[in-house]
Amino acid sequence: MFPLSYNNLLLFFLLLFQACTNQQQADTIVATIGDSEIHLSTVDSMLERELFDLRINGVKQALSKQLIDIEAFNRNISIDSLSEIEIARKSKIPSTEDIALFKSINRDKEWDDSEIHGILQGIYQQERKAEFMKYLFDKYKAAIYLFPPSTKTINTSQLFSFSINTNDCTNEVILIIDFDCSHCIEHYNIFQKIAKKYTKDVSFKLIYLSASYELPGRALMAAREQGIENMMIEKMIHTPHEIHELSFYKDIIQNSSANTVEFFADLEKGNSIIDLLTTRDYLFEQGIHSTPVYIINGLLYDQENMSDYLEPLIAQQLVK
Repeated sequence: MFPLSYNNLLLFFLLLFQACTNQQQADTIVATIGDSEIHLSTVDSMLERELFDLRINGVKQALSKQLIDIEAFNRNISIDSLSEIEIARKSKIPSTEDIALFKSINRDKEWDDSEIHGILQGIYQQERKAEFMKYLFDKYKAAIYLFPPSTKTINTSQLFSFSINTNDCTNEVILIIDFDCSHCIEHYNIFQKIAKKYTKDVSFKLIYLSASYELPGRALMAAREQGIENMMIEKMIHTPHEIHELSFYKDIIQNSSANTVEFFADLEKGNSIIDLLTTRDYLFEQGIHSTPVYIINGLLYDQENMSDYLEPLIAQQLVK
């Protein structure tokens, strides 16, 4: 809990006042064409993503400032001293190797070593600041309750997915990934940790989306026939550079409880990926071509850093 200050109280009453006037503002007429009216709510709906980005940046700036104020107060030092101790002194110092690498990457420009040193020092200080702010967020249990807008509603009954947990719950979270996407793997690792935490309250599912499934798709469906799809997913996630090699699957099956003969017989079946293809075509029709994206209780979220909001959004859905 943050200390209750005059600024906190003022912010509370401002938010309360804003909530009471939101509807009135939404009905504000901002333009007319003869008898036709355009309301502020219409404009806001068209700019929903842009408004979220502006608001979340503002929230993060305000929260970061308060976290720094609290930490400086608790240490009984000034904000400048805190910045010096935690950022300036703990930032990585540019080495001669760093400067040489910078030059090789930016060969089209002539840089003085002192200029490069200054640029790299600024980058390293920003990296250290981000690391320190994450530490403060965790230390003071800061939470943001502003979430990205959903893009559209998806009929999940038409989707073929793999269950990460076995519970069939009212709340459902689906992660759509491609095993050839390194960004997807980062999301999956976060997704899996959250799935373990909320396994009793939420059904967590995975959808494999690819323009062409080929060997990985057939192997995954063959693994499903053997009841080892979750194990196969883990292997594919952690060794993505080998998933297009037959030897990769031979090693897995030989060291598993699967029936080797049946697995490779299923692997050769061309129609084994029909469910994957049907789901792919439906998602493509819905305009979903890139990964990773999430579907939470039927709502599509395709914000680039959606994993940052996933757990608090799940918690909010559980409260409802």
